[in-house]
Amino acid sequence: MPMNPEIKSKWLAALRSGQYEQARGGLQRILGRNNETGEIKRGFCCLGVLCDLAEQADVCWWQDMEATVVDQFGRAIFNGDSLPGPVMKWAGLDSVDPAIPFPVEGESLSVLNDTHQLNFHRIAALIEEHL
Repeated sequence: MPMNPEIKSKWLAALRSGQYEQARGGLQRILGRNNETGEIKRGFCCLGVLCDLAEQADVCWWQDMEATVVDQFGRAIFNGDSLPGPVMKWAGLDSVDPAIPFPVEGESLSVLNDTHQLNFHRIAALIEEHL
């Protein structure tokens, strides 16, 4: 089943926008707090960006996606590294962690983001080509 083209277009634009700081090891991570403004600084993996778009579309909310886990450095990690079912269905994806046939056949997006450390622009190009 092909991905919903409207959502795919929004996801690609978001990944390429520079508005999301890339993070590894979870859909969303709290990276720290701005000492002057108190604003929380967040980082996202490529799948977390899609989850954030789903939240903006009222599909689900971060607090509904699963419990927050805190790593040994006190940083919050939301929902592991795979898509919640409602986000997967909304986007028209057939997997909670879609596989891309590059750089190694069948690598998942979370592996490309976390292990191979591809940047959002490269991941967006692969999503555009293969999903």
